[in-house]
Amino acid sequence: LSFESFWGSDKIVTTYSLVEKGDGATTVALSENAYSSSQMRRYNYIFMSLPVLRSGTMKKLQKQLENLKNTIEGEGVNK
Repeated sequence: LSFESFWGSDKIVTTYSLVEKGDGATTVALSENAYSSSQMRRYNYIFMSLPVLRSGTMKKLQKQLENLKNTIEGEGVNK
């Protein structure tokens, strides 16, 4: 499942990979790729993807998964 986001001429592709693990469990992996015509913004995207800064990304993934679950189950989106 992939989404493309645009900011001016920059593009960010967010991809969720879902793998069924059996017993009703599913593993979700998040990857983001950024494309920019600006060298500084390209470096910024790379910098923000470093493991030490990825805890924010993991929180974002958790929130998005909760919202997706709520949407599917008809409970609405949590803000």
